[in-house]
Amino acid sequence: MPCYIFDCQQIRAALQLLDLERVADGSPLTRWAETDRRLHPDDPRFQYLLDQRLIEPRGDGWRVNKLFAGALLAAAHPNEIIRVAVDDPQHPGFVLVRRGPLWCECTVGHGGATKLSFPLTRSTVILTLMGALSGDAPEAEPTGFHFVGPAGDAFVLSTAARLWRECPMDMSLEQFRIQVMDAAAAPAFVGPFAAVAGPEPIARLAKSVAEVEKAVSKLAAAGHLEIRDSRLRPSIAAQAALGDFPRARFSVTRTVVGPDGPRSHTLAVIKTGDRKLVFRLCSTANGLPRFEWTEMNRRQIRSIIAAMLVPEELLAQASAPTPAAEPAPPPRLPEPRLAQERPLDPTPKPTRALTCASCGAPLQPKHRFCPRCGAAVQEPQPLTCPNSDCRRPLRQGAKFCAACGTKAA
Repeated sequence: MPCYIFDCQQIRAALQLLDLERVADGSPLTRWAETDRRLHPDDPRFQYLLDQRLIEPRGDGWRVNKLFAGALLAAAHPNEIIRVAVDDPQHPGFVLVRRGPLWCECTVGHGGATKLSFPLTRSTVILTLMGALSGDAPEAEPTGFHFVGPAGDAFVLSTAARLWRECPMDMSLEQFRIQVMDAAAAPAFVGPFAAVAGPEPIARLAKSVAEVEKAVSKLAAAGHLEIRDSRLRPSIAAQAALGDFPRARFSVTRTVVGPDGPRSHTLAVIKTGDRKLVFRLCSTANGLPRFEWTEMNRRQIRSIIAAMLVPEELLAQASAPTPAAEPAPPPRLPEPRLAQERPLDPTPKPTRALTCASCGAPLQPKHRFCPRCGAAVQEPQPLTCPNSDCRRPLRQGAKFCAACGTKAA
């Protein structure tokens, strides 16, 4: 897999050869496309592109290698962007972009260097993200802490956790109300919540004691706050998950550009002590954001990040209702076959004599010769009507002729 480090002038020169003077909003190449200075062909940096065969001479001009052109097009006009941001000046994270089936990494460093790796596959992308979460350090036993609520409740719970970190002692309800209202009026504490949910939910806490009491009651009912004898403290799970100062932070943001514009989903992971908290935002039916904080271990975080990368078409197929199966037709039974009646033979077959005409020995119907004297068994002659004008054959035992009514002899 090729991996290159470019500066802004090299990226700008390649974009100009592809006639990509403008790039899409959100592209990691946005600021490089606006650079005015152009790279001369005699510049060593241009020669580097030639030496790597990323740019090739064509007639009196230049052409961009097809694979390099596809990677630049994916970076300039992506269909999907995955940003991994790390709260560390030495490690800015990385950015993965996709256009069509082509994935590539396009990470712009703080000094202006651009890392471009291509081509990648979705499996490689998942492995890259999983590698960022690698490690074998022991993890604490999870407490099961899980909070979901509006911005006001999240602010009150975070204030209780912050006060507990500063002084791990119970406080009176009246003292806690004052602390929440003072924090709700401080821009340093309000900023992260207002940036997501707007200033109005936190402003209500600063103005109304009833709003603070309502949030405290909901948090106590959910088990996140413990109230005894009018004194308050965070629950055991909240103390373990939120009771230490954050030591590290990283976030994963997936943006999918569709016909209705870009749609983003962000997952932030904060390490507090030896525990990891996952912060997510979810929307309610009325469009108001709800905060979700969950303590997870390394394996669970890997699983939810892998789930974030599931292709949109697969998600649509998984969420589509399964069509009801049509009832199977009943088995077709074979048509009943009616026994066909044989027409009556007008000429009855005479039965053989049961005694030998020569010696009188008893005979069986199958005998053709007498077993005693060896005489041939004669076939009996058929009975006929005695009327000379009729002479129709008669059935065995018939007393009258069925044709003329003459009495049988």
